[in-house]
Order: sequence, then structure tokens, then C-alpha cells
Amino acid sequence: MSRNKSIAALFGTCYASIKGHLRLKYGVGDDADDIVQDAFQKILDVEDIGAIENPKAYLFRAASNLALNRIRRQGYQDDYIASLDLDGASPCLQRQFLATADVECVYKTLDKLSEKDRKTFLLNRVDGKSYRQISEELNVTLSTVEKRMMKVLSLLRDAIDVE
Repeated sequence: MSRNKSIAALFGTCYASIKGHLRLKYGVGDDADDIVQDAFQKILDVEDIGAIENPKAYLFRAASNLALNRIRRQGYQDDYIASLDLDGASPCLQRQFLATADVECVYKTLDKLSEKDRKTFLLNRVDGKSYRQISEELNVTLSTVEKRMMKVLSLLRDAIDVE
């Protein structure tokens, strides 16, 4: 079975159970979908999937770690907001402050990207071009565009999760 087919099969058999596990154990609610997808991104980043003895257990562990990181990050954000003495500030102002910090983090991450990755990302997210249009414009395969976008989105997600 090819690498992609085995991952797709694993996705089909494990997605719902991992999602349910995260909701029950960590109470992540709507974030469970994002966390499970991030866990699958982690397994996609592994060069030799055959080296993973138990891919299902790997996914459960990765998802659990990602959920815990998200919970910790939320705790840090709550503590940080509390330290700012924004007692009179509305929740909207608090969200705006956090969004500004996330945007700064995105800009820093984009500055660190290779020119090819940055251009691919901006053509899609700023110019609104489809992956197919980008592949034609940059004269690369559709698969290359997909890989670049997955890489950039993963880097951005990781950068924002650290903040």
C-alpha cells in the first residue's frame, strides 16, 4: 500500500475516535477538528512512516500533546491578559489585542520563509488564486503547490501556538 493510501486509510479509521477522545479527555470542543488535522500533519511530516511502530498510537499521542499545548497556550494568554490590567476593557478589546500579537507572529514567520514558499502562500491567501492557478503561474506541479502550502500553514500554526 502506498504511503498516501495508508495515511488516508488511517485517517478514515482513526479520525472520529481521536476527535472523541480529545473532547472527552481535554474538553477542547470545537478545537478537536483542528487538533486532529494537526496530528495528521505531524505524521505526514515523518519521512519514513514505516519506522513508526504503531501509527494509531502515534496519532493519539500527537493529538494529546497538541491539545495540551493549546490548553497551556490559552492559560498563558489568560494570565497575560490578566497581567495587563485590562479590567475595564471589553472582551472585544482583549481579542483585538491577542489578534494583533498573532498578526505580528505571522509577519515574522513569513519573513523567515523562502521566496518560493512565501510567494506561493501570498498568491493563494492574498491574491485568492487557486492551487491550480498558482501551479500554472509558477510553472510547478500542483503537488508542489500543495506541499508548499501545507508546510507554510504548519509553520504558521506552530508559530501562533507558541505565542
